[in-house]
Amino acid sequence: MPSDSSEHPGSTPGSGPSFLSAFFNVRKLQFWIVALLLAYTLSGFLLAPWLVERGIQGFAAERLGRTATVERVRVNPFVLSLGITGFELRDVDETTLIDFDEFFVNFQASSLFRWAWTFRELRLDGFHFLVERFTAKDSRIGRLLADLESTAEPGADEESGGLPRLLISQLELNNGSARIIDHVPAEAVTVDAGPVSIR
Repeated sequence: MPSDSSEHPGSTPGSGPSFLSAFFNVRKLQFWIVALLLAYTLSGFLLAPWLVERGIQGFAAERLGRTATVERVRVNPFVLSLGITGFELRDVDETTLIDFDEFFVNFQASSLFRWAWTFRELRLDGFHFLVERFTAKDSRIGRLLADLESTAEPGADEESGGLPRLLISQLELNNGSARIIDHVPAEAVTVDAGPVSIR
């Protein structure tokens, strides 16, 4: 009676469906390694950007009472980087308070050993903000901070334990600018400052 190898020329022991079934056996360690790696990859590239965008918009709406829009969020889970493109924060009257072209940050896993937030690179491109004063005690920034304080949970500052240590290897601000409008003088004053680049 002919053997199996004669019926299937070129087949070798441990190949074909038997190899695949062994590799994808849920009782094998390699199956769970591949599954975890795939889940981490998909979560980082697909789920994390959506969560970041929703988090930004939610914080602006719930804590600031303002509207935030983001054009695109990119996350690379393997190099621990985050990129945000086309951000805009609008005031209650739809005036743009803050906007920037791109924010990029590269987090370092060494933070776990240094007990500090450690970043290889932190870059902000095309940053612009508005400073507008209506009276001696009333301004857009003052209103923003007041709304933020009013929505803070009681005792949040006491529980935070202070700011963590921060280490940044490379910090860049490219083409930053500001518009300052002051309505306090008899004649309103408008000053455009910038652009400024710092590294």
